[in-house]
Amino acid sequence: MGNGQVLRRAHEIYSDLSTHADRNYTKVCSLVPETPDRYRSHRRFDKFRVNRGATRPVWAVAIAEVNMMMAAATADHEIHLWDLETMELKVSLKGHSDQVWEVKFSTNETTLASASSDKTLRLWDTQDGSPLGVLRGHTAAIRCLSFSYEGYLISGDQDANLFLWEAENAHPIKQWQAHEGCVHSVTFSPADPLMAISVGADGSVASWYVKREEDDMVLGGRFPGGEGGAVLSLTAHPIYPGVVAVGCEDGDVWIWGFKPDFQEGNAEVAGHTKLKGHTKAVWFLEFSRDACLLASASADCTVRVWNATNVQSPSLLSVFRAHDSWVRQVRWFTQPGKGLGRKRLLVTCSTDGSVSIWAPPGRLRKINKLQAAPNFGCKDVACEAEVLQLPLVAHEETRQPGSELPAPLALPSSETQLQPMPEETETPRDPRDPRDAVPPQAAPTAPQAAQAALPAPTPTLEGTGTTTKGADAVPVAPPSAVKAPEGAALGPV
Repeated sequence: MGNGQVLRRAHEIYSDLSTHADRNYTKVCSLVPETPDRYRSHRRFDKFRVNRGATRPVWAVAIAEVNMMMAAATADHEIHLWDLETMELKVSLKGHSDQVWEVKFSTNETTLASASSDKTLRLWDTQDGSPLGVLRGHTAAIRCLSFSYEGYLISGDQDANLFLWEAENAHPIKQWQAHEGCVHSVTFSPADPLMAISVGADGSVASWYVKREEDDMVLGGRFPGGEGGAVLSLTAHPIYPGVVAVGCEDGDVWIWGFKPDFQEGNAEVAGHTKLKGHTKAVWFLEFSRDACLLASASADCTVRVWNATNVQSPSLLSVFRAHDSWVRQVRWFTQPGKGLGRKRLLVTCSTDGSVSIWAPPGRLRKINKLQAAPNFGCKDVACEAEVLQLPLVAHEETRQPGSELPAPLALPSSETQLQPMPEETETPRDPRDPRDAVPPQAAPTAPQAAQAALPAPTPTLEGTGTTTKGADAVPVAPPSAVKAPEGAALGPV
């Protein structure tokens, strides 16, 4: 489907205001990045459905809503860039020598970043796919990354480390040990661009204060993300700082409300909401741009959409079988503009080798306004969301090589506060630091004070020319945060 047919078909589905219970998300289009040319080898998809071992999983997908582009990372170490208006392949990006686990567009959508098991981050120009640079420093496979509205880029690897990057510097400006085990997901809070949040195999959720002027990383607190086992996915609320949703290895989704303390290094957990329904690991979570909906993707081949207008008491709106294998990621796609732009499409990718676009039922149009700000109170709130009994065809799972779940690790009880990592040491601050200069009775939180003193964001990324492939990685410094020397200019991210 090309020449705008996908968006027109999605609008037809969204225009149906039927409230019948059977109305659900409808597949509009499905792509197989392994065979990006839709005019040739039209029978290959059927062949791969019979011979399941021949498919190449799609590990990650990213959406640029303004520029109408989609990036998909496949198991052949390539990244395919698609035009969402014509549904035609723009360019295939080649450079990584191992699996690409994550792709993300920068906040201005001019740069695409990719994280790979070859221990490198690569930056690409989204207009023509030309390489902008290679970021080296990790000594293990990089599993996640995130851009900040303040111009920072953060990445996490399987060695439990987080690296912070900034514009015009090819070396990490900070690096530190964040978890015990693999860092599965990391993100910057849209409501507080100087706060990064990470989850890992140790089952904890950690918040970090990010600022270039600070020599050491500031821990804002750590708490268990579930009832045990690894926490695999994370998404921060677009409106309310200190509200995050995490997906666990046991299939549960938790929405946490917390208040980080960047001076004491502890997080005050106000409460939580537990959402049950998935029967296998939750690989990905994402709030819609208006924060009214929450989508979760799971290894049980389904996607669930929750009403998150009140994060204290969310409800299940829709559940549908999206693929024949694990649903690795789910992204919201809101077409820019007025009228038609109000519809919220979903884009999913899976280990069955396909990427699908889903149009929502029209009954979801009324869910467009947040309720009062969350107030979890002093006591934890646990609620089990209602589960819709929709028919789902049974599927015998076939795991792909290298996609096994990490071994579950024991967590302390939710009443016990996890202590900061022993490697983290408190560094004396400059007495001129704005956070310490504010009187105690009127002191704002650290991110608010730092944001007032932060310099203006750096300009747009520019290319650097050719890069050397296969160069030796830069040795990693000790777990405590360090400054790295200045390197080649890559342009701001």
